[in-house]
Amino acid sequence: MAELAAASGSQLFTVIATATAIARGLRVTLDSSGTVAASDIGVRGDYVTAGAIAASGTGAAYNLNLAGIIPAVASEAIVAGDLCYSAAAGKVSKSSGGGAVIVGKANTAASGTGVLFELIPQIAA
Repeated sequence: MAELAAASGSQLFTVIATATAIARGLRVTLDSSGTVAASDIGVRGDYVTAGAIAASGTGAAYNLNLAGIIPAVASEAIVAGDLCYSAAAGKVSKSSGGGAVIVGKANTAASGTGVLFELIPQIAA
């Protein structure tokens, strides 16, 4: 997987993973116990992991509700400029079906599932 240019304009936050490890670039949701886990398809998520986080470990994540360019993992091929939606297991898709919610817009392309690309989060007005 190629390295992306440094994320820009987005602040890093410290998060703690549940008992399941989380890969870089996945959308995660904060739960009531203060830990994060990969977001489901119908959930936008609160953060996107900046790097891999070990099970029950601490790591950095970008707030998905702030402006900037952040890394994200695709669930299918995505073209730069595509609108992006939530997908299963914390990934991002160009498909809006299955209860998916909008996450942002692709800044770069992804050739297929599991590929890291640059995402510009959709900020609520």
